[in-house]
Amino acid sequence: MIKIDCDSEVWEALKKNADPFVDTPNDVLRRLLGLPKIEPSGNENTENLIRPRQLILQKPTRDIEFRRPILETLVEFGGQARVPQVIDAVGRKMKGKLKPIDYERLSSGPVRWESAAKWERQHCVQEGLIEKFQPGIWKISTKGIEWLKQAQKEDADGKD
Repeated sequence: MIKIDCDSEVWEALKKNADPFVDTPNDVLRRLLGLPKIEPSGNENTENLIRPRQLILQKPTRDIEFRRPILETLVEFGGQARVPQVIDAVGRKMKGKLKPIDYERLSSGPVRWESAAKWERQHCVQEGLIEKFQPGIWKISTKGIEWLKQAQKEDADGKD
């Protein structure tokens, strides 16, 4: 198996042409290039699919751990920002907390921690901490600002 890198614009185009939870990036590319679909034979090189034992035993960072860095980042950007800006800033904030397993690429394409951060954003939307806004832009709500202030207050109170 050969691995390739692509930029975010190509990745987004691949996702638009994919059947979620069914297609792999390879399936989409084969379809777009007019190549026949191939069924796995079981003889493929699985070297890159086998995880070292320590990664199997390690649990990834939980989605909820991304909540505060996401909300802090949105405040730092003036209340709203484009998704790549937020993800990049959250990655920097979480750098010392993320585990090796968090940097694995999922079979669906994204890096595990980026996917977890996006799922946490969805939980925040459901709880009213982040507003449903324009596609590609995350915006903190008044409730999200209050949640963040409370979390910061609890941290300050705990340090006394």
